[in-house]
Amino acid sequence: MSTSRRSICLIAGGISERNYRLQPWCYLLHVARGLAKNGHQVTVLSDGHHPQNDEKNGEPCVRMVDGVAVRYIDSVNDPLWHSNAQLHGTVTALDPDVVLLHVGLTSFIHQRMQPRQRPDGKRIPTVGIFTSPLYSTRDFQQIGIIKAIRNRALSGTHMIGTLAPKWLIRRRMGQSGLHALVTQMSTTRQQLLDRRLWLRHIQVVPPGIDPEWRVPDGATIEAMRTELGYAVDDTVIVYFGSPSPLRGLHTLLAAFRSAVQHEKVQHEKVQHEKVQHEKVQHEKVQHEKVQHDLTLKLLILSRRHMDELAAEDAHLHALLTDSEIAPRVKVVSGFLEKDLLVRHIAASDIAALPFELVPSDAPLSLLEAQALGKPVVTSDLVCLPELIERGHKFLARPADPKSLATALLEAANFHVQNAANFQQNEPPTPRAWQAMGQEWSEFVQLV
Repeated sequence: MSTSRRSICLIAGGISERNYRLQPWCYLLHVARGLAKNGHQVTVLSDGHHPQNDEKNGEPCVRMVDGVAVRYIDSVNDPLWHSNAQLHGTVTALDPDVVLLHVGLTSFIHQRMQPRQRPDGKRIPTVGIFTSPLYSTRDFQQIGIIKAIRNRALSGTHMIGTLAPKWLIRRRMGQSGLHALVTQMSTTRQQLLDRRLWLRHIQVVPPGIDPEWRVPDGATIEAMRTELGYAVDDTVIVYFGSPSPLRGLHTLLAAFRSAVQHEKVQHEKVQHEKVQHEKVQHEKVQHEKVQHDLTLKLLILSRRHMDELAAEDAHLHALLTDSEIAPRVKVVSGFLEKDLLVRHIAASDIAALPFELVPSDAPLSLLEAQALGKPVVTSDLVCLPELIERGHKFLARPADPKSLATALLEAANFHVQNAANFQQNEPPTPRAWQAMGQEWSEFVQLV
């Protein structure tokens, strides 16, 4: 398809150097970058910076964020009770062919969502980039209402969207001036259709991952594993992400404790059978040993900025004090450089990412773990099963330590059996961001 060059304005709040690695901002910046690489003129508007500190001679404040030029204005919100004249004026002056507007479920409750106009009064086609997972009240019951309220910084918006009358959201979405919606996941698209919240076109454009997420050579993996202090026979489970409770780390620790206790019981059982029936049941015992005689270890890469989630990180360390699992757990706090993060995960055997609430479609960590050939243990929640449908996956109920412990043991046995049979996990071919950019380019030419 030949490229018809379009002028595009992407509007998204909160883009900054601090959060560009996180969803949904990572996806949004890659959309802008991908469209630009495909020949389109892209202007990104955001409000994550304070332009009043940087404007000189009336020139707009522009900052580079992960290689993308972002133009900052006071606010990109356009609430029902107060029209954002600066936003409308800026878009009118840019006069783009297409506006891409970042939206979530609650955006339709309090934002105007009316299409922008060109200087001649004609409407500018506006497409919503919809990144909100859709939850049910049952999902929050699984998490625990009190826990969700305590962690309302992550859950609050989703709780409002879940509890808001569906007729209100349906009417507001129907009244919006959006030409179409784009989601990252088919799961979210289907939920919007099943709930009859959106009756117009929905395009699915999945995310990609960075090229650094490739399996390192064996010597690099072995060296990293040695540096971390792991033996050849250890089965290492890695968690990488925020220490926030709704990411499931605290549930993971409880599940890991149960898995270790199960491991000890099974080990004692195997040793007893081996002593009592060594001659008669030798082959059977060896088979049991392959399945159950595990040496589980847990590597936690607690990814947080130095000035955030300090209490959660401290609580994590407190949970490990004088614990029977403490000798089996290693914690690395802070953001590792990407190549070092890749080596840490590659040196593990299983990735455990048991989200209890997904703040935004779509968590890239699952795709990154699969790109390194790791079996993934995660929650049966919103888009997560779809994300890892092509690899080895083990699903657990959200916020359920018993279910998660079972999934961890199943994944561990799967890994040990493959290792015993000298079978390597072939990672699925990861989707590149370039492919996503091409799909976006083809889509905007049809708007």
